Formats: sequence, structure tokens, C-alpha cells
Amino acid sequence: MRVCPKCGTARPLGMFRVDKRRNAPQGRCRACERAYQREANKTPAGRASMRRYRKSAKGRAKDERHRRSAKGRATQARANKSPAGRASIRRYRQSAKGRATTKRYESSEKSRAHREAYERSEKRRARRAAYNRSEKARAGQAAYNRSEKGRVKKAAYRRSEKGKAAYRAKDHRRRARLAGAYHEPWSRQQVYAQSAGRCVWCNRAFAFNGTWEAAHVIPLARGGADALDNLAVACGQQTTGRRCNQAQGHRMPYSEWLPEVHAVVLATWKAMLYDFWTEVAVSVVMLMALSAYAAVILVKLTAVLPAT
Repeated sequence: MRVCPKCGTARPLGMFRVDKRRNAPQGRCRACERAYQREANKTPAGRASMRRYRKSAKGRAKDERHRRSAKGRATQARANKSPAGRASIRRYRQSAKGRATTKRYESSEKSRAHREAYERSEKRRARRAAYNRSEKARAGQAAYNRSEKGRVKKAAYRRSEKGKAAYRAKDHRRRARLAGAYHEPWSRQQVYAQSAGRCVWCNRAFAFNGTWEAAHVIPLARGGADALDNLAVACGQQTTGRRCNQAQGHRMPYSEWLPEVHAVVLATWKAMLYDFWTEVAVSVVMLMALSAYAAVILVKLTAVLPAT
């Protein structure tokens, strides 16, 4: 134990500074030394001395070690959360030095890696989802959609293949929701592969980017499901000649629509065959008349010409 000459308190030897030359404790206790140092740092001479020390190599190394330590990071975090700390950070970021430092950091590989990791993190997805559900996000999206830039971008997206597919899928979901039908996710690639790229009704072949549509075999209004098992390729509204999907409408395919189609096709073929055989019969009669006329002419020529 040793008695502090300043406060007169008996303290363990570990509470005193050690004289390295004599390897023995000296001076006041550490508590009195800290109190004295705090008071000295408040004076102009003390502040100037502290600035010189921090600018020195020894002071910078000590500050760096402190910032990297757990204690230093905790101290800095508490300071940054305080009103004075936040104000100091704002002033620094608005200064020329702060802007230059931020610019250098944002263009560095470390910053890009940090941003990519943050974008993939669960925290970022949760914050984005919470923001998208907020009134502020909905109001901002609505204002952007009403702007000229938003309308142009939306129109360009709707004309793209990705946009067309997205809006078709959205329309299918909406119709299924209104009809109270079962819905499960599907894609145009799955429908095209399932039907081998051919119309389920007329067997017409389509390219993947063609004018075909994903049609419900059993219409949604009649209890069909908005699922891959009830979807097939069909001639779309833009298809030249046939429009099988629009022709079916809300009718059941095998009991209502196809019998009607077959009846129309049969009547059409009957009319075509009747017209065809009528034309054949007229042609045969005309050929027979011409043959008879040619025979009469031949007989007359034979009677007029002298025999050789």
C-alpha cells in the first residue's frame, strides 16, 4: 500500500505510476492524476499542449489504437448518437473535407463490397418491404406515375416483352381473384413448353414471341383454376385469321364451344362441296354440248368435201 500525497488515501501500488528508472511507484495516485489532467486541459496552455500531442506520431498512434479498440468503438458510438455528435457529423459531411472523403470512399472497392452485402442482407429486404408498405412510399410512387417521366417509362415497359408478360400475368391474377378461382404461379415459358408451341384448338404453330395467348381451357368464370394444368397456348387477339381464345369466350370447350365450332365447320364444308360439285356438273354439261356441236360440224364437213 502507498499513501497518495495529494488526497492522503492509502491505495494499492497498482494505482500509482511507476518510475521506470527506479522501478518504483511515484507521485500522486491515478485518480488524482486524471483530475489534475482534466483541469490542466481546460487551460489555453493545456489545450495547446493536447493539440501538439495529438498531431505527433505518438499521439496519432495512440488515437488509432483507441479507435480500433472495443472501448473506443463503444465510446464513438455513444458520441454519434448524442445530439452534439449528430450535429458534428452533419457539419463534417457538409464541409469540403467531408464531401471529398465521402466521394473517395464511395468510389472504393470496400464501399462497393459493403453496399452489395447490405443490398443482399435480410435487414435491407425488411426495411425495403416496410417502406414499400408505408403511406410515404405509395404517395411517392403515385406522384411519379403521374409525372411525364413516369408515364413515358411505364409506356415503354408495357411495350417490352417483359412488361407484356407481367401485365398478362397481373390480368390473370385479377380475373382469378374476381372469380374466386384457385391460383398458383406460372410463366409463359412453362405454358409454351407444355403445349409444344401449338394452339390447343387449331394446332397452329407459334414462335415463343408470337401472337399466342395463355388461354384457360376451363374459363375462370365457369370455375376453372388459374394454374398450369388449366392453361394452354391459343390463337390470340393479334393472330391473323383465327382468334381461338376470343372465340371461346366463357363457354365450356367440350360441351358448348367445340360442338358449335364443329357444326359451323360441317355446314361450311357442305356448302363448299355443294358449290364445287355444282361447278363440276355445269362444266360436264358444257363439255358434252361442245362435243355434240363438234360432231355435227364434222358430219357437215364430211358431206361437203369430195371423197378422195
